[in-house]
Amino acid sequence: MNNSDVIAFSEVVKQGSFSKAAEKLFITQSALSSKIKNLEVELDCKLFYRRKGVRYVELTKAGKDFLNLIDRWNKLWFEMSNIKSTVSDISFVVSALNSISTSLLPQVFLNFLEGNSKVFLKTEDLSSYASYDAIENRTVDFSIVVDQRYSLNVSCNPLFSEKMVIISGNNSSFSDKIDLSELDPSKFIYCPWFLEFEQWCQVCFGKNFKPYIQIQIVHQIEFMLTNKDCWCIVPNTVAQMLVKKSNIKVHETNSNLPKRKIFYLHSIENRYENHIISELIYHLKCELIKLEKNGVLECDFQYVEKDFELI
Repeated sequence: MNNSDVIAFSEVVKQGSFSKAAEKLFITQSALSSKIKNLEVELDCKLFYRRKGVRYVELTKAGKDFLNLIDRWNKLWFEMSNIKSTVSDISFVVSALNSISTSLLPQVFLNFLEGNSKVFLKTEDLSSYASYDAIENRTVDFSIVVDQRYSLNVSCNPLFSEKMVIISGNNSSFSDKIDLSELDPSKFIYCPWFLEFEQWCQVCFGKNFKPYIQIQIVHQIEFMLTNKDCWCIVPNTVAQMLVKKSNIKVHETNSNLPKRKIFYLHSIENRYENHIISELIYHLKCELIKLEKNGVLECDFQYVEKDFELI
């Protein structure tokens, strides 16, 4: 299929007429008509109704269906056009939870890319559920998730555990140590971090509790905490990141908050050389070991310090 024919089709739809589309494309109307006919021959269907005396265009059902595929076609064409420019690079796609990609991965990626200049790294924020599917479908090569799920084609490995902590804005009236009974659920900035945490919240605040707001994006938390006496429960890695950049307070509590457990995934038969995954895991574990030494989290893997150049 010729991409210029697809562009011609899109322009006709956009302009609403063949004559206006031809002007925009700087071609004759007959040349434009030829492009549309080429498409119709290749697709073996009519894309437009042709009625004498009617100046506007009308798509057939097949034309509407084809229009719905245009965005996917354009994305595919762009990627195919860029194959030559990235032929010397190895494209490697990493997905992660938004909280992980925001708080942990930037430094890991910087360290990884310093020694892997030929790797074209792409990152995506995906839920754990979507990440498993992406690994199985080979659209993602490496992923960090919060759920452990059995799959014949996916290798799931424990990475680290971390406590959940209560945070508030510096303008809040909370003391350094908080009892859950002091907290107003209607001021709760609720993030459904993982299933066990969701269940814990239902037990503590009731199945039908109504928080102040429910959000998914980490960077929204710091803004919402400017509202006095709003509070949030976050993973410790997120709390430490927010403390460094915002006016946030971390509070101690006697309550037994569930820990968040994090895993990493990759395909058992990865389409890229295993050394890329091994290199990324190395830099990831180096960062986690440093954070463990600072009391931020607990590594869920065995390691020898000399293997990570940390002694």
